[in-house]
Amino acid sequence: MNTIPDAENIILNGYEIPPMPNVAQQILKLIADPDTTAQKLQETIMADQALTAQILKIANSPFYGVPRAVRTLSTAIMILGYKMIRNLALTTATKAINRRFGLTEMMMWEHSIGASIASFLIAKEIRFPDPEEAFLAGLLHDVGKQVLNNNESEKYMHVIERTYNEGVSFYFAEKDIFGFGHPEVGALVVRKWKLSEELENAIKYHHDGYQRLIKENPVYMGKLPLMVNLADLICLKLGIGRKRPMPELNITDSDSATLLKLTEDKVYNLIDKIWKNFEVEKETFKTN
Repeated sequence: MNTIPDAENIILNGYEIPPMPNVAQQILKLIADPDTTAQKLQETIMADQALTAQILKIANSPFYGVPRAVRTLSTAIMILGYKMIRNLALTTATKAINRRFGLTEMMMWEHSIGASIASFLIAKEIRFPDPEEAFLAGLLHDVGKQVLNNNESEKYMHVIERTYNEGVSFYFAEKDIFGFGHPEVGALVVRKWKLSEELENAIKYHHDGYQRLIKENPVYMGKLPLMVNLADLICLKLGIGRKRPMPELNITDSDSATLLKLTEDKVYNLIDKIWKNFEVEKETFKTN
């Protein structure tokens, strides 16, 4: 008897879920190994020139505020830490999912970068113990859109048209057209890539279902999807990865802002900080 839920069954049997690229796999394997040295990690990263350049670029960016120039990969690894190195490897891997890279894909990618920066800054604001995990959750929150767009591009164009012509959310349009949404697809990508259960749940429940998670685990697992939800809303309000901003979007009264106990002043300060950081860092975090 098949016990896989219907939507999951359709996704697993009907869509190609891409494997994690080899270099990212190697980096994640090394980082998971308690005996890994910075030297071993450095040697693996140096096999990918684009990733090496990006790590150095980010280590020298205002996002980390290092007072002196970082010229060597070993120093950059020390400054950024293993978790952010993992995130940057997955940033490259996530962009590589796209089979094509036109305007639609570029806007999706820009939104993912914005959401990763936003999630990181929200995590810092609420003193979440693992802001790097929040960064990764923001980066991957819409990876399911890429998979749907890759596998059924014409059908997914109808989703995009509805979001722009009718003003409905991607999630609503996907549910109507496909019968499921990008969060379910994205969660399966995270599972296939053997990332954490917390991250899988953050992706799966970043639009709804987070109420149950925060009751079950208010400190960690429950807050990840809330931060991603809030980051997503802020990016929509600012127009990050969209044709135009949505200034009318009410962020302060959102479920995620309320459950994270963020006051109106803190929300507006976050919006301002996220926009400024995104404007400065968007090219830094983009991969070639």
